[in-house]
Amino acid sequence: MTKRWLLSIPIIPLSILIGVCFTSCATNHDPSHPLFNYEMVGAKQQTSLNGKQGIAMDDNCYYISDNNKLIKYDKDWKLIKEIDNVKDYFTNVNDHHHIGDIEVYNGIIYTVGENFENSLGGAIEVGLFNTNLQWIATINIYQDDHGLKEVSGITIDKTDSLIWISSWCDGDSGQYLYAYSYPDFKFVKKIKTNPWVQKIQGIKYYKGFIFASCDDDTKWSGDKQDKDHLYRINPKNGHAILEHTLNEFADNKETEGLTIDSHTGEFLIMQNVDNKGLLTYFKTSKYKAQ
Repeated sequence: MTKRWLLSIPIIPLSILIGVCFTSCATNHDPSHPLFNYEMVGAKQQTSLNGKQGIAMDDNCYYISDNNKLIKYDKDWKLIKEIDNVKDYFTNVNDHHHIGDIEVYNGIIYTVGENFENSLGGAIEVGLFNTNLQWIATINIYQDDHGLKEVSGITIDKTDSLIWISSWCDGDSGQYLYAYSYPDFKFVKKIKTNPWVQKIQGIKYYKGFIFASCDDDTKWSGDKQDKDHLYRINPKNGHAILEHTLNEFADNKETEGLTIDSHTGEFLIMQNVDNKGLLTYFKTSKYKAQ
């Protein structure tokens, strides 16, 4: 009886057993760890343009923003065009108006602008320009009931057709990321970052996450100097992971916007260094504990 029972067991091909083992034993990325390791591979001082706020790129060009400027470069960093009157395309501006980090998508440059006073924004809008730096439209996104009191960065999630906007300020507004429908800018939702990702200066959607460059060292509180940071945020639930501590950056310098080269995986992060833009490149590789 026993022998017959054993012989009745179906024979499973070795190839299937190996496939099951590889499938069940594969090590997936631990969501509590960074996604990448980061290695600084160079820094480019852009002293000729005074662009220090934001950075975006497409397959052909780089785009940089300053308080009232948009600048376009080719991939060899040769200046193509610069406009220095960006606030003229926004409404209700005052002497405190400036633009933050930028995004380029489908031939359109997205710029967030506001009247920034006492760490809060007023007249919050998004200016749209084509890649020849010609104005297309200005969209008012400020609504009290959404809680958005300041804007610092913008990025587009083409997977879910969402436009994400960040806030730098303290208080309730700065704890959230704000989602609008693409391309018509209808408010969809806001997600609370957990833990709170503070002092966000730039955001970029990449590989299903929102990466945030933060000017979050302790110079704002007067405590012992710390470093700025790069975070990864899950746009589904706001869960935030520290990706990288920016030890490569000098103390008392402001981390600004960022972009990511989708072809090479390089991160480009802007700094404000003595009122000049310093663009730092980070090569990335799959995370390994160090």
